[in-house]
Amino acid sequence: MSTSDRRCTGAWPGAHAFQGGFSRAIGEASRSRARTSALRYIAISVGFALFGGIYEAFSHDVFSAFMAFAFAIPLFGGVLPAVIADVCHLELPSKGIVTLYGAGVMMLAVGSVMRGVLDIYGTTNAKLAIYLIVGIAMILCAVMLALIAKRRSRSAAHRSASNRERSAGGVVECVSQAPRHRFANCKDLSN
Repeated sequence: MSTSDRRCTGAWPGAHAFQGGFSRAIGEASRSRARTSALRYIAISVGFALFGGIYEAFSHDVFSAFMAFAFAIPLFGGVLPAVIADVCHLELPSKGIVTLYGAGVMMLAVGSVMRGVLDIYGTTNAKLAIYLIVGIAMILCAVMLALIAKRRSRSAAHRSASNRERSAGGVVECVSQAPRHRFANCKDLSN
């Protein structure tokens, strides 16, 4: 029995078969997006590492940790969440939310490179804080929007399950264990 079949124990006759197949289709698409995202962030991390290495090779022995470790931002901010989503079979949020999150990660990485360039050059600029502030704000907005979207999809699923029970014409008795498992132990009493 798959995890999607265990989550939907049959709020109406045949619910587990319908919901399980639909969830698997969405899950495979989300896993494919997660893998593509992980590969994209790996390529970006390699690009930042190469750029940092080449830039520091011609910097007359001046070192900047911001330049040298800029590759770690897309590696840990992009690859790690995508791999976790793939391994744990988590559904990714909408493409817009994922894009907003990715833009925040890239904003932080580009800000780190810019700080490294200025460190190697031997100067500073107060406007570099904008990269940090905007990058973190974009990531936080993406996380908040993902949580809101997940909460709305859960409540919509509960409403649609409730509507399907009413439209089936049968009497249904439900024993609620927890708010998120509202229809976990429903029995059809129409027979």
